[in-house]
Amino acid sequence: IGVYPDVWFSMRNLTAVVVVGGIGILLASEWRKRHVRAGPHPGRGPSTGVRELQLLSLLCVTCLVSLVQFPFHAPVYFLYVGPLVALTTLAAMAVADQNLTRHPVRVEGIRPIGIRLRPLLGVVFAFYLGFAVFWIHPGFIYHMGRTFVEDQQTHELGLERGSLRVTEEDKELYTTLAGEIRARAKSDFILATPDAPEVYFLTGLSSPGRSTFEFFDPADPGGGTLLAAIDSLEVSVIALNEAPAFSPPVGGALLDELVDRFPEERRIGRFLLRWRP
Repeated sequence: IGVYPDVWFSMRNLTAVVVVGGIGILLASEWRKRHVRAGPHPGRGPSTGVRELQLLSLLCVTCLVSLVQFPFHAPVYFLYVGPLVALTTLAAMAVADQNLTRHPVRVEGIRPIGIRLRPLLGVVFAFYLGFAVFWIHPGFIYHMGRTFVEDQQTHELGLERGSLRVTEEDKELYTTLAGEIRARAKSDFILATPDAPEVYFLTGLSSPGRSTFEFFDPADPGGGTLLAAIDSLEVSVIALNEAPAFSPPVGGALLDELVDRFPEERRIGRFLLRWRP
C-alpha cells in the first residue's frame, strides 16, 4: 500500500506532538487556575490536580521511553513507546475536556476558552487504532514501518528446545543446522560465530567464549584466547555465520586458523558448518 510508510511516519511523530500538546494543556490549565474568578464551579467532579499529575507523569515516562529509538531508530522501535503515546493522549484529552471545555475561563476582556478537543482527538485516535488493527497486527515485523508484508512466521520450528513459529526458510535452516551440529559434536562445546547465540540454545551445547554478539567484546581481536579455548575444550564442530547482523564476519588470520583446525565443510543457508574429520 503506497500510503503505509507515510501513515507510519506520521504515527512515529505523534510522540513529539502529544508531548508538546500535553505540556500546552497543562500550561493552559494552570493559567485557568490563576485567572478564573473566585468561587466553586458546580459539577467540578474529581480533583483536577490528580488528573493533571497523572498527565504529567505520563508525559515524563513517554519522553523517557521514547529514547529507546535512539541511536538505533528502526521503524519498529516505535512499538515500544506506542502504547504510552495512546495513554498520554487519553490523559491529555481528559484534562482538556475537564479544565478547558466544561469550565471555560471567564475573564473580563478575554473571550471564553473552551475548544472541544474530544471529537477531533477521538477521530485521530480511532484512525490510528484502525491502522494498528488492520495493518500493524497482521504485518511481518521484519518489514514493519517500511511496507506491509503479511506475517510469514507460520511454521513451527519443531525442535526439542524451540517450538516457535518461524518462516519456512528459518525452519529448514535451523532444523538442518541443529541436526548436523548434534551429529558431529564430540563434546559439550561448539563455536557459533559471529552473532549466533540462538545456535547454542537450539542445540543445547555451550560456547567456548563469553560473547553472545561479538561486537560487544572486542577484547580478543586476534582470536588467540578463543583458539586456546577451542583446543582445550576439544571443540569438534563450528558454525560460521557469513551474514551477521552487527559484528563483522570472521576473516583474516582467525579464519585461516579455523580452516586448518576444521577442514571439512558444508554450507547451510547463511552458515558455513566446519568440523574435524
